[in-house]
Amino acid sequence: MSGPAVRELEGLLTCCFFVALLAGVVVLIVWAVSRGNTEPWKQLKPGMTADQVRALLGPPTAIHAVGNMQTWYYGRVFRGRCEFQADVLCGYKKP
Repeated sequence: MSGPAVRELEGLLTCCFFVALLAGVVVLIVWAVSRGNTEPWKQLKPGMTADQVRALLGPPTAIHAVGNMQTWYYGRVFRGRCEFQADVLCGYKKP
C-alpha cells in the first residue's frame, strides 16, 4: 500500500509486530500505539498561562495539584505533561 492515506497512517501510528510459533501455528500479533500530533507541543514556551496552554493543547487527560503547583497530563498513558506554578507554565515534557 502507498499514497496519502498510508502516509497519514504512518504519521499517527507506530505499528509493532510479534510473530510466535504456538502449537505449530504461526500467530501474528499486531498492535498500534498512537503517537498523536506533537506539532502543538513545539509552540510551548515557559511563561505561558494555563489558558494559553489549554487553547494550544486542549484539555488535559488528568491534573495533579499540590498548593499552587499543577501538573497536567496528556494522553492515555500520560506521555506528555505540563507543569505550572501559579497558573504559569514552568516546564513540560513532550509526548
